[in-house]
Formats: sequence, C-alpha cells, structure tokens
Amino acid sequence: MKYLIIITLVILLRGCDINDIPISLENEMKYDIVFISDRDSDGQIHIELGTKGEVYKMNIDGTNQTRITHNDAWDFTPKSSVDGKKIVYTSAKDWLISNVYIMNPDGSNLSDLANGEHPTFSNNNSKIIYNTSGLVGIMNTDGSNKKILTSWADSIFSTLGQDFPVQFSSDDQRILFISNRSNNYDIYSMNIDGSNVKLLTNSNGYDGSCSYSPDNSQIVFTSYRNGKGQIYIMHNDGNNQVQLTTTSEFNINPSFSPNGKEIVFISYRDNQTEVYKMDIDGSNQKRLTNGNTIKTNPSFSPDGLKIVYEQRENNITDIMIIEIKSGKIKNLTKGNGNNFGPYFRSIF
Repeated sequence: MKYLIIITLVILLRGCDINDIPISLENEMKYDIVFISDRDSDGQIHIELGTKGEVYKMNIDGTNQTRITHNDAWDFTPKSSVDGKKIVYTSAKDWLISNVYIMNPDGSNLSDLANGEHPTFSNNNSKIIYNTSGLVGIMNTDGSNKKILTSWADSIFSTLGQDFPVQFSSDDQRILFISNRSNNYDIYSMNIDGSNVKLLTNSNGYDGSCSYSPDNSQIVFTSYRNGKGQIYIMHNDGNNQVQLTTTSEFNINPSFSPNGKEIVFISYRDNQTEVYKMDIDGSNQKRLTNGNTIKTNPSFSPDGLKIVYEQRENNITDIMIIEIKSGKIKNLTKGNGNNFGPYFRSIF
C-alpha cells in the first residue's frame, strides 16, 4: 500500500475542554456516526499508519458506542452507503498491503473487495471508487467489474505520482479526483468510465480538499497557490475560480451543507484553530468553536442541523458535535482512545 499523506499540518496548541453539554435529539434519530478508534488497540504503532484502530459506530449523542471490526490490522477511512445498509473501509496489514472491505453495519457479511484504499460509494449505492497502486479504480459493491480508470502512473513512475479519488457527482456521472501527474497537486474530473478527463485547477500550489455541491454545479476546494491555504469555489468545469477566505493564516477542510447554501471549514485566526461556516459567496463567516485545541475535518449532518469534527488536545483526538441552532458542543468520545474519521450513516 502506498499510504501517501498529501499535506500534514501540525499546530502546537492546547486549551480547555468542552464536555458533557447536552445535545438535543431532533424528534427521531435518523442517522448515526461510524468512525475509527484505537481504544482497544494492542499498542502497535506504525510510522505511516499510526496506532491500530478498528471501525466503530455510535448514536449522534455519543451513546451506544459499538466496535464493529475485530482484526489484527490497521482500519481507516470508513464510509457508509447512502442508504445506510453497507459500510466500506480500508484495512492494512502493513504500509505495503491494504485492502478494501465491505460489511453490514453490525459487522456481519464481511467481504474483501479489492487491493486498495480510500473507498467511496456512489450515490445510487451500486459502485465504489478507490485508490489502487496510485491509480483510481472503480468496481461494483460486490467487488465485480473492477476497472482502473487512470493509467498515467505506470510501474516505473507510480512511486512519484498518485491519483486520489474524492467523490462521485450527485448524478453519478462524473468522478472528482486529485492528481500530481503534472508534478503539482491539482483537481480533475472524469466520466465514470475514465473518459473525458478535465484539468480543473492549474496553480503553482497544492489544490485539493475538494467536493461537489449537492447540485453538482460548483466545487469547493482548498488552494495553497498564494502561500497559505485559502478556500476557493469554482464552477464544475473549473471556470470562475473565486477566493472565499482572505485571512493571513490558513483556511482548510471546506465542505458543503446538504442544501448547498453554506460551507463549513477550519480557520486559523486569532492564534486559534476553529470551526467556521460561511455562505457560498464567502459572506457571513461565523466562528462556531472557541478553545486552544486542534480542530480538523468538519462536516454537516445529512439534515444540516449539526456539524461533526475532530478535536485534538493533550495528544488525544476526540469526535465532537455542534448543534448549530443552539451552538451547543459535546465531546462524543471523551478521551476513550484516539478517534478519527467520523462519517454520518443514514438510518431509514
């Protein structure tokens, strides 16, 4: 497995804790959270993979935290199908060998689908894109009809170049991906059969951390073209690239709200790394968290009422949740091991 970390940001901040603040559950619970935790790890640490972790799930109020996988490997990047009936993830025996697995939400019916990593479901639940040997692959959810969609990185140059699949468009007709095939990380898109590849960004700095808007019309992304990371938005064909943040320090990890009207992101302002949200034109930038801790990877819940993110303090990473209307914040994992990669799973 080539487990390539594109950008690593280390910020030495410490601060206060936010614990045990009640989070109201909106009428009925319609989704839960799948995530990775090393709480039951045997303590083995790998320089690329970190401490061994397993796939867990929990209710959105942090209750009923349940371990789903049980194996002697490093598990990471869990994702749920849109219908909530399957979970796909990567499991690595070491840094050279990783495989994509699929299972039911309770861990049953586990199946090894392919050699690769970083899998993501299509919106119609029928296909999975993944990274395999530095290229973008696609397959059916049962592992059949595997196809490699990109071919530029042959065996000689594959250690130098990588294509990273990011997301299906909501109509499942296009795939968004990141590639350094031009010796610089840029954003591309292509048809789901690998045809009609389009270069969407072409700057001197890293462009990535991207996603489609719910209606596919726009793409939000992070760019280091002017030094510090800033958040941009563009049309889905790469035209009309507009810078949304202009602070002197970095702004990263943007993600659309379900209605496509807002963007949540991480910003380093006032000497603190905090969660912010803004309108898609860059207006109404609002700070949602406060405290000298490292926050990363925020995302909206499917109903747009909550935001989940990772928070690191005193060398422990926890999963936090914000109730947007009230502003209440709760630590869901409360220091029970390191916890990463929260992903909402719809329950129908």
